[in-house]
Amino acid sequence: MQRLCDVPNLTRQKSQELAIDMENSMKKRVGLALLFLCCCTSPTAFAQTDSDDIQVRKLINEFESALARKDIAAVGSLVSPQIVVFENGYRNDGWQDFRDNHLIPEFKHSGSHASAVPFEDAIFSGAVALTMLHHVPSPTLQDRLLSEVYRVLKSGGVFVGTDSIWSPGLWLIHIGDTLVPVDPRAFKSRLESAGFTDVHIELGRRRFRFSARRA
Repeated sequence: MQRLCDVPNLTRQKSQELAIDMENSMKKRVGLALLFLCCCTSPTAFAQTDSDDIQVRKLINEFESALARKDIAAVGSLVSPQIVVFENGYRNDGWQDFRDNHLIPEFKHSGSHASAVPFEDAIFSGAVALTMLHHVPSPTLQDRLLSEVYRVLKSGGVFVGTDSIWSPGLWLIHIGDTLVPVDPRAFKSRLESAGFTDVHIELGRRRFRFSARRA
Protein backbone atom coordinates (compact mmCIF):
# COMPACT_ATOMS: atom_id res chain seq x y z
CA MET A 1 0.00 0.00 0.00
CA GLN A 2 1.23 3.48 -0.83
CA ARG A 3 1.60 5.85 2.09
CA LEU A 4 1.65 9.60 2.34
CA CYS A 5 5.33 9.31 3.08
CA ASP A 6 6.20 7.40 -0.10
CA VAL A 7 7.13 10.60 -1.93
CA PRO A 8 9.66 10.56 -4.79
CA ASN A 9 12.75 12.74 -4.48
CA LEU A 10 11.45 15.35 -6.91
CA THR A 11 8.25 15.91 -4.94
CA ARG A 12 10.23 15.83 -1.69
CA GLN A 13 12.53 18.57 -3.00
CA LYS A 14 9.56 20.74 -4.01
CA SER A 15 8.03 20.34 -0.56
CA GLN A 16 11.29 21.24 1.15
CA GLU A 17 11.61 24.34 -1.02
CA LEU A 18 8.05 25.29 -0.12
CA ALA A 19 8.79 24.83 3.57
CA ILE A 20 11.87 27.08 3.29
CA ASP A 21 9.79 29.71 1.47
CA MET A 22 7.31 29.72 4.36
CA GLU A 23 10.02 30.20 6.97
CA ASN A 24 9.60 33.93 7.53
CA SER A 25 5.93 33.66 8.47
CA MET A 26 5.90 30.17 10.00
CA LYS A 27 9.24 29.63 11.70
CA LYS A 28 7.72 27.86 14.68
CA ARG A 29 5.86 25.28 12.60
CA VAL A 30 7.92 24.73 9.45
CA GLY A 31 9.90 22.02 11.23
CA LEU A 32 6.86 19.77 11.05
CA ALA A 33 6.92 19.71 7.27
CA LEU A 34 10.64 19.04 7.12
CA LEU A 35 10.62 16.39 9.85
CA PHE A 36 7.61 14.71 8.32
CA LEU A 37 9.44 14.42 5.03
CA CYS A 38 12.80 13.42 6.49
CA CYS A 39 11.42 10.78 8.85
CA CYS A 40 8.79 9.28 6.59
CA THR A 41 10.02 9.36 3.02
CA SER A 42 10.70 6.11 1.25
CA PRO A 43 12.28 5.63 -2.18
CA THR A 44 9.42 3.42 -3.39
CA ALA A 45 7.91 4.86 -6.56
CA PHE A 46 4.32 5.63 -7.47
CA ALA A 47 2.54 4.04 -10.41
CA GLN A 48 4.38 5.08 -13.54
CA THR A 49 1.19 5.99 -15.41
CA ASP A 50 0.29 8.97 -13.18
CA SER A 51 2.18 12.12 -12.28
CA ASP A 52 3.64 12.47 -8.82
CA ASP A 53 1.40 15.45 -8.07
CA ILE A 54 -1.78 13.52 -8.88
CA GLN A 55 -0.70 10.62 -6.67
CA VAL A 56 0.26 12.90 -3.78
CA ARG A 57 -3.03 14.80 -4.01
CA LYS A 58 -4.96 11.50 -4.05
CA LEU A 59 -3.24 10.31 -0.89
CA ILE A 60 -3.75 13.70 0.77
CA ASN A 61 -7.46 13.49 0.00
CA GLU A 62 -7.61 9.98 1.45
CA PHE A 63 -5.83 11.18 4.59
CA GLU A 64 -8.16 14.18 5.00
CA SER A 65 -11.17 11.94 4.49
CA ALA A 66 -9.92 9.54 7.17
CA LEU A 67 -9.42 12.44 9.58
CA ALA A 68 -12.91 13.79 8.85
CA ARG A 69 -14.38 10.34 9.60
CA LYS A 70 -12.17 10.05 12.70
CA ASP A 71 -11.09 6.69 11.31
CA ILE A 72 -7.95 5.88 13.29
CA ALA A 73 -7.24 2.66 11.37
CA ALA A 74 -7.45 4.41 8.01
CA VAL A 75 -5.15 7.21 9.19
CA GLY A 76 -2.66 4.62 10.43
CA SER A 77 -2.63 2.87 7.06
CA LEU A 78 -1.59 6.11 5.36
CA VAL A 79 1.33 7.22 7.52
CA SER A 80 4.70 5.72 8.33
CA PRO A 81 5.10 3.87 11.66
CA GLN A 82 8.19 6.08 12.17
CA ILE A 83 6.34 9.38 11.74
CA VAL A 84 7.59 12.27 13.89
CA VAL A 85 5.21 15.20 14.47
CA PHE A 86 5.87 18.57 16.11
CA GLU A 87 2.86 20.76 16.83
CA ASN A 88 2.20 23.51 19.38
CA GLY A 89 5.43 22.75 21.22
CA TYR A 90 4.79 19.01 21.54
CA ARG A 91 6.56 16.12 19.85
CA ASN A 92 5.11 12.72 18.93
CA ASP A 93 7.57 9.95 18.04
CA GLY A 94 6.10 7.17 15.94
CA TRP A 95 2.55 6.33 14.92
CA GLN A 96 1.53 4.85 18.28
CA ASP A 97 2.55 7.98 20.18
CA PHE A 98 0.92 10.22 17.56
CA ARG A 99 -2.27 8.14 17.67
CA ASP A 100 -2.60 7.78 21.45
CA ASN A 101 -1.44 11.23 22.55
CA HIS A 102 -2.48 13.45 19.65
CA LEU A 103 -5.17 12.11 17.34
CA ILE A 104 -7.42 10.30 19.83
CA PRO A 105 -7.53 13.18 22.38
CA GLU A 106 -8.13 15.68 19.57
CA PHE A 107 -10.93 13.59 18.08
CA LYS A 108 -12.62 13.48 21.49
CA HIS A 109 -12.63 17.27 21.74
CA SER A 110 -13.31 18.20 18.12
CA GLY A 111 -17.05 18.68 18.52
CA SER A 112 -16.90 22.27 19.74
CA HIS A 113 -16.76 25.16 17.30
CA ALA A 114 -17.83 28.77 16.87
CA SER A 115 -20.95 28.23 14.74
CA ALA A 116 -23.24 29.00 17.70
CA VAL A 117 -22.17 32.28 19.33
CA PRO A 118 -23.58 32.82 22.86
CA PHE A 119 -24.40 36.52 22.44
CA GLU A 120 -27.53 38.57 21.90
CA ASP A 121 -28.41 40.09 18.54
CA ALA A 122 -26.80 43.32 17.31
CA ILE A 123 -24.46 44.07 20.22
CA PHE A 124 -21.03 44.38 18.56
CA SER A 125 -19.67 47.08 16.27
CA GLY A 126 -17.00 44.83 14.76
CA ALA A 127 -15.71 41.27 14.49
CA VAL A 128 -12.35 39.84 13.42
CA ALA A 129 -11.43 36.34 12.15
CA LEU A 130 -7.67 35.89 11.86
CA THR A 131 -6.60 32.66 10.15
CA MET A 132 -9.26 30.58 11.89
CA LEU A 133 -12.05 29.87 9.41
CA HIS A 134 -10.22 26.82 7.99
CA HIS A 135 -10.35 25.26 11.47
CA VAL A 136 -14.15 25.14 11.37
CA PRO A 137 -14.81 21.50 10.42
CA SER A 138 -17.14 21.86 7.40
CA PRO A 139 -18.32 24.47 4.85
CA THR A 140 -21.83 24.22 6.34
CA LEU A 141 -20.54 25.13 9.81
CA GLN A 142 -18.39 27.89 8.31
CA ASP A 143 -21.50 29.40 6.71
CA ARG A 144 -23.36 29.08 10.01
CA LEU A 145 -20.51 30.95 11.69
CA LEU A 146 -20.77 33.75 9.11
CA SER A 147 -24.50 34.01 9.83
CA GLU A 148 -23.81 34.14 13.57
CA VAL A 149 -21.27 36.94 13.10
CA TYR A 150 -23.83 38.84 11.05
CA ARG A 151 -26.47 38.30 13.75
CA VAL A 152 -24.40 39.74 16.61
CA LEU A 153 -23.18 42.79 14.65
CA LYS A 154 -24.95 46.11 14.91
CA SER A 155 -26.17 47.85 11.77
CA GLY A 156 -23.06 49.22 10.08
CA GLY A 157 -20.83 46.78 11.98
CA VAL A 158 -17.70 45.58 10.19
CA PHE A 159 -16.41 42.03 9.79
CA VAL A 160 -12.77 41.74 8.73
CA GLY A 161 -10.25 38.93 8.61
CA THR A 162 -7.70 36.84 6.82
CA ASP A 163 -7.24 33.16 6.04
CA SER A 164 -4.82 30.82 4.35
CA ILE A 165 -5.09 29.49 0.80
CA TRP A 166 -4.66 25.74 0.34
CA SER A 167 -1.17 24.49 -0.42
CA PRO A 168 0.82 21.30 0.30
CA GLY A 169 2.72 23.18 3.00
CA LEU A 170 -0.52 24.26 4.68
CA TRP A 171 -1.70 20.67 4.69
CA LEU A 172 1.57 19.41 6.18
CA ILE A 173 1.44 21.78 9.16
CA HIS A 174 -2.15 20.69 9.87
CA ILE A 175 -1.51 16.96 10.13
CA GLY A 176 -3.77 15.77 12.93
CA ASP A 177 -5.56 19.12 12.97
CA THR A 178 -8.76 20.36 11.34
CA LEU A 179 -8.21 21.83 7.87
CA VAL A 180 -11.17 22.87 5.71
CA PRO A 181 -9.71 25.54 3.40
CA VAL A 182 -11.87 28.48 2.33
CA ASP A 183 -11.95 29.18 -1.42
CA PRO A 184 -11.41 32.95 -1.69
CA ARG A 185 -13.07 32.99 -5.13
CA ALA A 186 -16.36 31.82 -3.62
CA PHE A 187 -16.09 33.60 -0.28
CA LYS A 188 -17.64 36.87 -1.46
CA SER A 189 -20.88 35.14 -2.39
CA ARG A 190 -20.86 33.21 0.90
CA LEU A 191 -20.57 36.43 2.88
CA GLU A 192 -23.36 37.99 0.83
CA SER A 193 -25.55 34.94 1.40
CA ALA A 194 -25.09 35.51 5.15
CA GLY A 195 -26.42 39.04 4.67
CA PHE A 196 -23.24 41.10 4.43
CA THR A 197 -22.81 43.99 2.00
CA ASP A 198 -19.84 46.03 0.80
CA VAL A 199 -17.77 42.84 0.58
CA HIS A 200 -14.13 43.08 -0.52
CA ILE A 201 -11.67 40.23 -1.06
CA GLU A 202 -7.93 40.80 -1.53
CA LEU A 203 -5.90 37.83 -2.77
CA GLY A 204 -2.30 37.30 -1.76
CA ARG A 205 0.21 34.58 -2.54
CA ARG A 206 -0.60 32.31 0.43
CA ARG A 207 -3.53 34.03 2.09
CA PHE A 208 -6.43 36.37 1.43
CA ARG A 209 -7.98 39.27 3.31
CA PHE A 210 -11.63 40.23 3.44
CA SER A 211 -13.91 42.93 4.77
CA ALA A 212 -17.68 43.13 4.91
CA ARG A 213 -20.38 45.20 6.57
CA ARG A 214 -23.78 44.59 8.08
CA ALA A 215 -26.32 46.92 6.46
